[in-house]
Amino acid sequence: MKDQAAVQAMSRSGDRREILRGPLYYGIVFVLLTVLFWKDSPVGLTALMIMCGGDGIADMVGKRYNENRLPYSPNKTVAGSLSVFIGGWLLSAFVLAVFVTLVYLKGLSALIYSH
Repeated sequence: MKDQAAVQAMSRSGDRREILRGPLYYGIVFVLLTVLFWKDSPVGLTALMIMCGGDGIADMVGKRYNENRLPYSPNKTVAGSLSVFIGGWLLSAFVLAVFVTLVYLKGLSALIYSH
């Protein structure tokens, strides 16, 4: 990839070879989860939402609050890691609530509405 702005957006180090690792694996896992679990499994939806909501916000928060680095992964921050958990949890809860309300997850909707 020759576009340096795109390389900077998709890599931590600015090295275009890095795109072949993280973003490529992310894309493969995202497509597999979507194909296998979309609208059928709360576990699959949760995994997708953690990838979408959690990973998306981690980069922004981690760059803004980058003082405390993880000892086992110095390129990552405590704030970014916590934001993956919180952002992923919030987006998962929201999307699952929408899917249950619209009865896309029939088994889960029946379980909730039967009481």
